[in-house]
Amino acid sequence: MSVWASAVLDAVGFDWGAAHIELMVTADGPRLIELNPHLFGAKIPRMVGQALGRSVHAELIALHAGEPATAGAAPAPGRVAVLRWIVADRPGVLEAIDLPPQADPRIRCV
Repeated sequence: MSVWASAVLDAVGFDWGAAHIELMVTADGPRLIELNPHLFGAKIPRMVGQALGRSVHAELIALHAGEPATAGAAPAPGRVAVLRWIVADRPGVLEAIDLPPQADPRIRCV
């Protein structure tokens, strides 16, 4: 996918900075959904950073400051990130979310 994403960026003349690319993998290959010249939304870099064991924002700042970054470094072993959405089955007001107590030390943020 990285070759495809690079080709998309080349096609629009984007050659410097963070880019947010959303795609859909189809039977006919990848299809572009969205392309923006910025880092993806605030919660997603934090979530990815938790899985990688380093800050995506700090990496981007280092690159823009001309400093070396560890973007090619291996992720922290055994870490994953998950994003879940709450979707209503009818109109209304969400009044509360009751989460069960978390005792698992691997859970870093909810």
